[in-house]
Parts: sequence; C-alpha cells; structure tokens
Amino acid sequence: MASAHFDLVFTLTVISLISTPTSCKLVESIVASARENYLLKGHLMQRLQIPDSLSCAHRCLRKERCRSFNYKLLTESQGLCELSSKAAGYFDDGLTEEAGWLYGQIAPIQTVFSESDVPGVY
Repeated sequence: MASAHFDLVFTLTVISLISTPTSCKLVESIVASARENYLLKGHLMQRLQIPDSLSCAHRCLRKERCRSFNYKLLTESQGLCELSSKAAGYFDDGLTEEAGWLYGQIAPIQTVFSESDVPGVY
C-alpha cells in the first residue's frame, strides 16, 4: 500500500495562472521525489490530520512557501501530515530514517509568456 501512495504522490501536479495586463506567468509545481521510511525534521509550517499522503501532498502544493512534506498513516483512516518550508539537500539531505513515514519534496516550475505568445489573446 505504501508504494501506491508513492505513485499517487509522485504524479500530483498543481497549476495556477497569474495574469498581468501584458503577460501571464504559469506556475506549476510537482512532487519531484518521495522517499518511504524517511522524514525531514524542523522547518515545520503546519501539522494536520489528513486521511492519505495524496491529500498531504496536495496541501503542500497549494500552500505558499511549502517545499516538502512528511506523512505517516496513524490509523486505517487518518494520518499525520507535516508541511515544511525547507526541502532536503541533494547530498547532505538532512533526512532522518524512521519507519512508517513518507517524505515528499516539491519542485516549482515557472514559465513566463507575453500576450503575443498566447493564441487568441490580443
């Protein structure tokens, strides 16, 4: 079941569109990586009771400044979701190995385009 959560979390994407009079900025964030049996300690922004890791990932994607999340299933229908303002580094990742946790990292992607780049916009 944990690997099913991993697959769902990894594919979750949120897209928002910010418009100005002359340009639009497309901001897309994805869950770039997830590691089972690890969590990132510190940098806690918010702690929530949420039913599954997909909902936890979605909350992080939608919250400004959220860069990673930890999730642990506590009961059959409820889990603990921790939203963090930092992400683990590449080599010195700062992750702690702990059974039952899922660590997910968010990667923002931004594209800026002008009105002339968008068909139908004059």
